[in-house]
Amino acid sequence: MDTTCANPLFSGCTQGNIIKETGFDGSDYDYDDGSTRQAKLVYDGVRHFIYFKIKYGNTWLTAIQAQFNFQHLFGTDIDQVRIGFTASNGDYYYSDTRITNIRYRRAKINAWESKVVENGRSIGAIFDAKSKPFTFTIDGQDVCGHDRAVAGETIAVRLLHTTDASIQITVPATCNGATGVGICPWTVVNPGSHPANQDVGGLFKVRFLTETSGYYNVELTAGGATAVIGRVFVAE
Repeated sequence: MDTTCANPLFSGCTQGNIIKETGFDGSDYDYDDGSTRQAKLVYDGVRHFIYFKIKYGNTWLTAIQAQFNFQHLFGTDIDQVRIGFTASNGDYYYSDTRITNIRYRRAKINAWESKVVENGRSIGAIFDAKSKPFTFTIDGQDVCGHDRAVAGETIAVRLLHTTDASIQITVPATCNGATGVGICPWTVVNPGSHPANQDVGGLFKVRFLTETSGYYNVELTAGGATAVIGRVFVAE
């Protein structure tokens, strides 16, 4: 990316940024080979970055990234913000729009990227009544590995005993409080200033019961996919 319009193809351009044919890894990519390219804008609401990505082959290349805080710029008293971009044929300094398809999607929780906070740790014992129901926390993340700040998504959880395949525990999808088995959406307080002390979601407290000790693999189904995201230990 160049901060000036020194490229001869942009004669007459006096300001703006030009996307050159070089990727962030130093390789050269030809964006002007006559092919239709897919592009997308991705906004990271946790880290306050916006990314402009172009698909080259099967890889999404980040052409531009910039720090951008929607809430700081537009405030908190609006219902929604629309963002977009246009395209140029690259030979002139005026835009010749050639977008063939565009859609907006909110990032969703991804089973493969989410994780168990207590992974590998003991969460209670069979003969310890005070540790029941056994409880662990799922940290929901999106396909890019970013923490989910928005709650309200539905997940499904199973516990699979690592040595006895016949022991499979399906956790109820409903929340039944701190003393009942089920899956409860969980929030933590964000100490940041946008705004201060805001409750941030994307976490789940999972509670279950079992009479068999040992390690259990945690199987999560979310976002149309199923994955084992960690394991917890129940002592005797």
